Amino acid sequence: MKNFLYLRILAITTCLILVACMIMILTNWKQYLHGGTLNVLIINETILSLMAAHSVIILFIYYRYFPDKEIPKSMHVCYKVSRVVGWICVVFLLVAMVTVLVFSGEDLETEPEGYLTIYLCTTLSTLMMVQLFGGARLVKAIRKNARRQLENSFA
Repeated sequence: MKNFLYLRILAITTCLILVACMIMILTNWKQYLHGGTLNVLIINETILSLMAAHSVIILFIYYRYFPDKEIPKSMHVCYKVSRVVGWICVVFLLVAMVTVLVFSGEDLETEPEGYLTIYLCTTLSTLMMVQLFGGARLVKAIRKNARRQLENSFA
């Protein structure tokens, strides 16, 4: 059970951080509504929920199929789609971070929200990238172990 311990911890931590961020954003929904930026709220919540879904899929694959059960094709396709969406979310977070740095360079010294945004984007994108690479290793190890078990059953 020590295999992929870091991946389990990262997936659970990422899920908790993302849920906390979603709750923080949703508590300020009136600010988005009065500011006329409701679409920003929807985009933020969608990206955070997609990243949380990827974390849940990795945890599901780990607890259901590790170490040597065959991953069904439908679940493997679901994981691949989740992985692609995860990379898109990471790219979006990095673009958001660069945008905050470029467009509010001088305002960053006076407004702490910019620093918070940069910190959250950096943390979430780093956690997600490590999770994406670790998830790929996990699926590869599960498929290799299942293949090895199938070969041993014929011998």
